[in-house]
Amino acid sequence: MMTGFGMGLGWLGFLMMAIFWIVIIAAAVWLFSNLFPQNRQTQTGDAAKTAVTILKKRYARGEISTEEYEAMRHDLEQ
Repeated sequence: MMTGFGMGLGWLGFLMMAIFWIVIIAAAVWLFSNLFPQNRQTQTGDAAKTAVTILKKRYARGEISTEEYEAMRHDLEQ
């Protein structure tokens, strides 16, 4: 037969086990994210260069006029 003291340790054990697994999972996620970083943030300069490149290709294919090209390029380079 378990006493009140024994039941208290049971809940404490459960709590400690939950904390243990949370720490293990958090450490695994942190380690995984540092071993395999994903470049999700695009630097502003790189994004502008990419946009201008796309704009130049659209102009070269004749999708946009000279006026549209100049206006869009001006907007992108600001």
